[in-house]
Amino acid sequence: MRPRRSPYPRLAEAAGVTPDLIYKLRRGDLRVSSLRAMQFERLTGVHRDLWLYPEQFGSPWEAWEKAGFPVRHQDKPNEQQAA
Repeated sequence: MRPRRSPYPRLAEAAGVTPDLIYKLRRGDLRVSSLRAMQFERLTGVHRDLWLYPEQFGSPWEAWEKAGFPVRHQDKPNEQQAA
């Protein structure tokens, strides 16, 4: 059986940040900004309120784990729509 890899580097890559930032957010050393909360909501499916107000709504990390650690990649602009 293969050891399970940590999902945090995948989230960091999808968000365009360093894994160190994700680990600092996870430990509570830093708070998630409103823009980052919207981005994490798009990437993980966990509502932004959990990212912004974990004391009130619960841990976004636990909600993400319950969902199976999904990571959606950032939507890239469609070149045809941009033209």
